[in-house]
Amino acid sequence: MNFLSLEEMYQKWQELLVIGKTIERESYNDYILGMTLADEAKLYILEAYRETELSKYRRRGVRNQRSILKEPQEICSRYLHCCSVQLGGESLHIQGGTASPMKYGLQDYGTIQLFLDLMTAGWKIPRWLKKEDWENLQLVTLDVAGVKNCRNMSRICR
Repeated sequence: MNFLSLEEMYQKWQELLVIGKTIERESYNDYILGMTLADEAKLYILEAYRETELSKYRRRGVRNQRSILKEPQEICSRYLHCCSVQLGGESLHIQGGTASPMKYGLQDYGTIQLFLDLMTAGWKIPRWLKKEDWENLQLVTLDVAGVKNCRNMSRICR
């Protein structure tokens, strides 16, 4: 690692909004962390992660585009297939997103920075989440269209 790598990893948010809402779904809790605005707006959600047989799928031999397309695909998050998310009375249009298991989060400095920045902005970690092992969680990052600033979103998320 060098300082150029560190500089490239560093995220400077134009705005950061703490939402901090627990959603009880099925027998699991999901948690809406908040939103950031840099080049684009992003909504962050923590949800339960359970490793499935497909995620344990062993890839053998040479992998090219055709073989990758033939590999079984798992649905890794309920939120990645959403085209909109309802927050308060506002509907947010979702352009896409990613989900990554938190068990890899200790090596992801961007994830650590996000959590530290949220805490600096006033995020209080809920009691049920404080002792939850990162192995059991995944971070979902949704790209939100049409949000120009997070301040307007703060009134919706109360």
